[in-house]
Parts: sequence; structure tokens; C-alpha cells
Amino acid sequence: MPEELNFEVDIEYNGGFHLAIDVDLVFGKSAYLFVKMKRVVGRLRLQFTRMPFSHWSFSFLEDPLVDFEVKSQFEGRPLPQLTSFIVNQLKRVIKKKHTLPNYKIRYKPFFPFQVQPPLGSACDLDLSVQDSRLVEGKLRVTLIECSRLFILGSYDRETYVHCTLELSSQQWKEKTRSSIKRVGGEFLSQVEEFK
Repeated sequence: MPEELNFEVDIEYNGGFHLAIDVDLVFGKSAYLFVKMKRVVGRLRLQFTRMPFSHWSFSFLEDPLVDFEVKSQFEGRPLPQLTSFIVNQLKRVIKKKHTLPNYKIRYKPFFPFQVQPPLGSACDLDLSVQDSRLVEGKLRVTLIECSRLFILGSYDRETYVHCTLELSSQQWKEKTRSSIKRVGGEFLSQVEEFK
């Protein structure tokens, strides 16, 4: 078994990951920051190694092409100086922490640890839905409706929502969290999150 395994991958990300922060400051002042990663293109090294201890890492082989969209406002007025500063800082962090020879060591397993059953014994998972035992096969799920989802900035436009379905022997528990936004003294939304 090798002590180290390296993969070089050409990546292109166009997903549009974004983060928006709306801040109410003291004395009634407000600020807004929006950062969107429009595109990332580059050659990435993914490394799994056992030396000096088991860990994995990823880093770009050279500076990646990164395209950000940044908007910043203070009291409703744009701040272009802050916008260019933020873009430069983000690119600097990617170069400093995620471009060779620099990288971050990741300790959490890349592949979750699973105990393998002894050879010759059948793995008997007893999963059931409404007292009907499930057997190995395929399951097709159609999402019919999602309602009361709080997605920042999506009030006036259509947006894609990705969901994950998990099959488990554990009972589903509902976790309630409210996120209430007030506009002009009127409550807009309350979100329930299921876990």
C-alpha cells in the first residue's frame, strides 16, 4: 500500500456560490456586503498521505483564475474602494493558503470510516419504512413542493433549490428555528428547518 496518493485535477466551477451580509450598526447606520464566486478555473492537487500521520489536502498547482462579484454599501451608497480591497484580499488568501507550496492539512476523514463485516458473513441492515422492510434496489424520489423556504434575495425571482434525502434507521426529529425579518413593522417570514 503506498504511503502517498496524489491526483491532479483540472477544475472549472461556475456555480455562483455567494454570501450576503446586511448589518445594522450603532446610531442607526447600516452596511451591506455581497460576495459571489462566479468562476474558478485551475489545476488542483488532491493528496492523501500517511506521513507523518494520516491526512489529506488540496491545493492549486498555480494561481487559479478566480472571478468574484462584490457589492458593498454603507448607508445605501456604494463603496468601490472597499469592493476592490475585498477582491484583492480574497485572491491573496487563496494564493497564501490554497496554492502550492502552501496548503491546509485536513484531519477529518475524506471517506467516512466504515466497519467492514467479517468475510463470509452477510451484512444484514434492517431498514424499514412504515413497517415494510427495505431491500436493495433503487428509489426514485420526486419533490412535489417546497414551501416557506427562506432564501435571501429570492423574493422576486425563481431560484434552484438542491435537497438531500437520507435513508436511516434513526427517527426523523424536527428542529424548529425561526428567522424573522422585519420591514416597516411587519413580519415577513418564519422558517422551519427539519433535520
